[in-house]
Amino acid sequence: MAEQIFIRLNPGPTEVDWWVLDAQGHRRGGIGHGRLEDLTRHVHNRRVIVIVPSSFITFMEVRLPASSRRRWTEAIPFMLEEQLASDVETLHFAYGEPDPDGGALTVAVVSRAQMASWLAPFETLGIRPDLLWPDLMLVPWTPGSWSLAREGDRILLRSHREQGFNLEAALAEAVFSRLWSATPDDRRPREIVFFGAPDDPFLLRIQSGPGGETVTWTQGAPCASEEASRGPLTGLNLLQGPWAPSHHRAETWRRWKPTAYLTGAWAGLLILYLLVRVVQVNGEAHRWRARLHQAFHAALPGQPYVSPRAQIEQALRQTGLHSRRTRAFIAFLAHASRERPSTVRILSLHYGPNGLELQITSPSHTLAASYLDQLSRTSRIQPSQLHWVFKPGHVQAYAVYPLGQKTT
Repeated sequence: MAEQIFIRLNPGPTEVDWWVLDAQGHRRGGIGHGRLEDLTRHVHNRRVIVIVPSSFITFMEVRLPASSRRRWTEAIPFMLEEQLASDVETLHFAYGEPDPDGGALTVAVVSRAQMASWLAPFETLGIRPDLLWPDLMLVPWTPGSWSLAREGDRILLRSHREQGFNLEAALAEAVFSRLWSATPDDRRPREIVFFGAPDDPFLLRIQSGPGGETVTWTQGAPCASEEASRGPLTGLNLLQGPWAPSHHRAETWRRWKPTAYLTGAWAGLLILYLLVRVVQVNGEAHRWRARLHQAFHAALPGQPYVSPRAQIEQALRQTGLHSRRTRAFIAFLAHASRERPSTVRILSLHYGPNGLELQITSPSHTLAASYLDQLSRTSRIQPSQLHWVFKPGHVQAYAVYPLGQKTT
């Protein structure tokens, strides 16, 4: 489990309390106090739980069939509409898990304006809370008991896992007495834990009230939030519906969906283009391999095509790098290139069984003959064979030069 940072909103507009629980659920350090904007560096890579005042929240109960759970969000406002003074369109409804004993479902009701007010400072600072809990959840509670806590001039009464009140001290006694009277005998608590001073006037008055003698009274730490902050917490998450983190992700996706589609289309076109280019390059590579195959067999006729480079190197080594034949061949290549006029084009020049075979073409027999004559004089190698082919508009000459002959 990741580390968690708890941020408790106080009545002041900017002051907050905060503490951190490590991955094992133990508090790291004490409870900090300061401005919300100073916490941005502590939020990074931590789960953010915001604690809000329960005095703005009304906790109610409904009973709904478990088979239609997917419809609870739509059904709850209409079931509670007659019990609420405000228009349900202006209210936000959040619910937890049904009571495993009686099947009752706790619903927290708070105005949408208040939700927006709580979350606005976080949005300004770029902090997105993962959970939004009522401060009533800071009061430790165990099944079969009620918990009371003194928080300044207010009394927090937690009567259930996800139910209770955040009351002014002057009204707390009357609300406690009414709640006690309205609770059936079999559902009244066996124990009441009070987090505060043992001589607190509120505690002394309710202990002496009706039914007080049938309950075990237990004294807790003076500060409930200090006690609760030392270990794991659970609570009813108010971030549901339009404030749920998944809803924000959906909103973000809706805003960026056109861009994402365009990016995907561009990436698809790029991939298609690359595939076409791969096919083209493979085709070019195949054609070059075919040309290499032809050139190999022209240079080394009759030899198997296994390793062209190694076979040609071996043929040159067998010829002898410093032999007269090799020097004559290289010299002939140089002369053939240097003496060739622009009117003469070499069609082929390669080894043959009788020597070096040269085939040229020219628009004029005279120009071709002059080139061959000049080539013989400069290379001092006379052709052993010379054939002419006359075609309309040009003439071709085929000459064989035995490189092993003595130069003249």
